[in-house]
Amino acid sequence: MDLLAPVSRHLVAPLHGLKERSPHLRYARFYGATQWWPPERLYAYRWARLKQVLHYAFEHSEFHRRRFRAIGVEPADIRDPDDLRRLPRLSKEEVRDQWDQILVPAAINAGHITKETSGSTGVPLRITWEAAAAAHKRALTIRHNRWAGYDVGDPVGLIWGDIEAPRALRSRLRRALLDRFVVLDSQHLTAQAMESFAESIRRARIRCLLAQAQPLSLFAEFVHEKGLDDLPIETVIPTGMMLHARQRQFMEKVLSWRVFDRYGAEETSVIASECEAHEGLHICAEGLWLEVVRGDRAAAPGKEGELLVTDLVNRALPLIRYEIGDVVVPSAADCPCGRTLPRFERVSGRVADCITSPEGFVVSGIAITDHITRIPGIQQLQVVQDMLDHLQFRIVRSRAWSQTSMDLLGELVGRMFGERMRFECLFVPEIPPEPGGKYRFSISSVTHGIV
Repeated sequence: MDLLAPVSRHLVAPLHGLKERSPHLRYARFYGATQWWPPERLYAYRWARLKQVLHYAFEHSEFHRRRFRAIGVEPADIRDPDDLRRLPRLSKEEVRDQWDQILVPAAINAGHITKETSGSTGVPLRITWEAAAAAHKRALTIRHNRWAGYDVGDPVGLIWGDIEAPRALRSRLRRALLDRFVVLDSQHLTAQAMESFAESIRRARIRCLLAQAQPLSLFAEFVHEKGLDDLPIETVIPTGMMLHARQRQFMEKVLSWRVFDRYGAEETSVIASECEAHEGLHICAEGLWLEVVRGDRAAAPGKEGELLVTDLVNRALPLIRYEIGDVVVPSAADCPCGRTLPRFERVSGRVADCITSPEGFVVSGIAITDHITRIPGIQQLQVVQDMLDHLQFRIVRSRAWSQTSMDLLGELVGRMFGERMRFECLFVPEIPPEPGGKYRFSISSVTHGIV
């Protein structure tokens, strides 16, 4: 029995929230109720939030005000979803190139977050959330975690990249008493690292894994091959991209892990998650207004369409009809769980492979882009492994590309894959998606092996 979990949940977390002046736990209680609201009430609440976003962006964002005026529309003219489709889409390139004009400086306050996305569609971006938006997104994540049986204060296993070990005493105490996670670095998936991670799971009695999908699949195979039947894992939450059907079936049928798919993006945090009914994914409807379109029209239920996102809680960087770069299938059916949140049948976009180093360890595609897209001058990227010791980087360059960029790329390849890994750069005008709208930012023809 985990005696620390209730202490962390009911004492440490509320006290830490007070110290941070963060209302996220209060918001989480609110969103725990809204998921059951009648559809008409939920829709009215969301539409009111959408109207607030449109008015605020028009009044405070130079970029959005210019876009409204260019088509002769004001926020008051948007009366229903059909009117909303009159507004132009917002591309990733526009966010990247005109970030300072989209930004609302007046919304920036203590506790705001600015970060660079890893560029899962190959285009790295700078994103800013105000503190209140971060609290809303944190609360919605808590709600969706609870569907998988993972609550505040519970220990969790993370399979992720670029997580620094805590050094200061305060950070170590937070890790031990509040966050309570152990980490498997997805940038270096060796047998030794996986064995150590499994032992940490065993020791901490961890029941849930939150993980990048492809590294999670590799760990699942390792668990099976090594016969680690005594691990207490009950549920897993794959994110970053969707598991292949065979990967999910392996975890559920062979390892008896319950899989709760999650779809999100760094620009928005969680977008949609599976509930215990496992019939599609409920969207974070209170925090996001989502459109699924085919051309200029709404996609019919059961039909694939491109996803456009309007953020309902972030005023600092208003994203209105944002082209997030994924293809989804909307659903009109009620969920057996009883929640009234809208759903996707499935997410069709996002596919990535892992890369195997000449030394035999495996690096996930997401971990690669987390680092490479930070190199100056890379607008879009795709990594192709055609041989065990050779990579090709397909790069769309910006004017910031220089010899320094090439040198940094060489240093990164050596650090991530070892000195035996060779590479070449192929500079291209664009990197198109695959048929169906999928974008693969890493492709490997090499069989993965764990050493």
